[in-house]
Amino acid sequence: MNTHRLAFLTALTLAPSPLASQGFDCAKAQTPVEKLICAAPEIGALDKMLNAAVQARLAAAPHERGEFLADSRRWLAARDKACPVAEGNLAAGGRSTAIACLAKSYRARLDAIAALPPAQTTASDPDKALCHRFAEVYRGSLAARTGELSDPEGSLNQSPFNLLASTPNAGVARAPAATALPETSPQALDRWGRGQTPPVRFPANVKRDILSLGSSAILTIDQAPGTNFYTASQVQGTAHCIYSTAFTVRDGVARRVAKPLWSDQPGDSCGVDQFFGVIDGRTIAVQDYESPYEPSLAARLTLKPWEKNAFGPACGVSFDFEPVFADLASEPAQEPDRKCDSEACIKLKPAALALVKAVQRDPLAARKDAIERLSSAQRLTFAAMEKEAQDSRGDVPAPDAPASPASYLDQSPLLLPLQHQDHVYLASVGHYTIGWRIYPDWSVKLEKLDHNKLTMIGTAGVAMRRGALRSARVE
Repeated sequence: MNTHRLAFLTALTLAPSPLASQGFDCAKAQTPVEKLICAAPEIGALDKMLNAAVQARLAAAPHERGEFLADSRRWLAARDKACPVAEGNLAAGGRSTAIACLAKSYRARLDAIAALPPAQTTASDPDKALCHRFAEVYRGSLAARTGELSDPEGSLNQSPFNLLASTPNAGVARAPAATALPETSPQALDRWGRGQTPPVRFPANVKRDILSLGSSAILTIDQAPGTNFYTASQVQGTAHCIYSTAFTVRDGVARRVAKPLWSDQPGDSCGVDQFFGVIDGRTIAVQDYESPYEPSLAARLTLKPWEKNAFGPACGVSFDFEPVFADLASEPAQEPDRKCDSEACIKLKPAALALVKAVQRDPLAARKDAIERLSSAQRLTFAAMEKEAQDSRGDVPAPDAPASPASYLDQSPLLLPLQHQDHVYLASVGHYTIGWRIYPDWSVKLEKLDHNKLTMIGTAGVAMRRGALRSARVE
């Protein structure tokens, strides 16, 4: 580790000298970038501001220390890579360029710290202690599974709750499978009630609420472990919408109560998983927003613990992950134009994977870089292919419109040139879709220009799965 890196990370825990114009000791500056920071007052001032911002964040959120310091180390590495400083005296132009680059990097880091959500602490907010506990156990489980990060089909790509439920000694468990009634009818409810110990009787109003869920789907009854709290639920439609009602049982009689987490509004519980579980021996209601039908790699949970005779305040925990990419062996759909079985397409697969990685980092930067690498003649070819694609397809985003990687779909892709050897191809890059379902996996449709018409080569599939944990946030 160079001197400035060590000084910066030391300054994360020690207050800066009031006499310093930067956040580290210039008497110990050795590398070219350290010397430039000390020689340029504007960069020295930014370095001091950043040091103060880092200290303030650590003081406000000590439980984020490890994650925040790791993020600071990544920023240092990115700064040095983006703003190389040559040994010796920089020429006037080179010095100005380096200073401008460093200033941009420091301001971006200051903006990023300022944009962080308000610090959460377990000591001052006991209602969130359960979610902080869950996040710490999940981090520990991932640390023990580092060998699985390179496996795009590994267990890291299941819900955090399900992963911990299958991890020995994690203290996390899902409630046993729900009771499924063969039909939704008064008779089926009565039979279920008579089979309980002691038997359960459903008054007319409770029975009416349950039967109002509908009769076209299977009815399941879940019990929160160790409690007298139940939910009766149905999953309806291809959007996996959950409709439910809740009741408690007292003295053998079912009584209608409010649901622990789940909304009474139709459609508010679509594409999620709702269940009961246990964390460290404590019963909880869980709403898990895990879904394979979206391009985001994030995971989000809402947890609500059982307190005496009812469910208490809820907390939420969100996880963000680095992406891991691999060649997609089996495509989500088998239409002929989605296959990549021709010799030409197979040769282009490595370049397609590299293009997807660049798009995931920054779509517009990936497009700009790909175009800048083309020769003048190749740019003309790409422009002709892009125009042909835009004229023949009705849902192609504007090429320079800022958008997140998740917004590009195979039906509305980002158009880029793919250069291979001396040829340039049109790559239409977007996430795979089947109906309303959107997958994290990427589709790279490859075409070439033949007599002023686009000719299909094939579609390369790139799997995108969760890798290392970027962050965990409790709300």
